[in-house]
Amino acid sequence: MFLIDTNVLIHAANPSGPEHSQCRLLLESARRSVAPWHTTWAILYEFLRVITHPRVFPKPWRVSDAWRFVSALLASRSLQVLVETPRHGEVASEVLKELPALHG
Repeated sequence: MFLIDTNVLIHAANPSGPEHSQCRLLLESARRSVAPWHTTWAILYEFLRVITHPRVFPKPWRVSDAWRFVSALLASRSLQVLVETPRHGEVASEVLKELPALHG
């Protein structure tokens, strides 16, 4: 499973950052691919929160521009937005039991 996280979105959207080119290429490649790629609503909301925050960026994005970026992602046919199911808590509990040393 290929999941795009908040940092990749932020770096892809921020042309002044050193990781921009690499993240933009990764994102554009995912958007052109027929293979499924994934994100979550939490990741998309975090992107909106960070990219529009004046303490994070000297020139924060307007929310309308940030939402346009998200909308372009959502228009990708191969993107699947993962959502929790009613079993989410149960599955999380099982995973945490199987990985007792998980931290950070």
